[in-house]
Amino acid sequence: ESKEMLKAGIEVGTKVAAHCTSLGKVLLAFLPEQEFMMLYPNENEKLIVSLVVWDNL
Repeated sequence: ESKEMLKAGIEVGTKVAAHCTSLGKVLLAFLPEQEFMMLYPNENEKLIVSLVVWDNL
């Protein structure tokens, strides 16, 4: 909570790891597993679980 205005955003040209953004997670979710493993060859289970899209339907 703040009495001052807050600015949340990323400037044009800023680079952020794909798994750190919602759009990046969507793009990674639809990559074939082989391509994903080429991008993240040594990642641990914690990162992979954070990329899972949970469907409660």
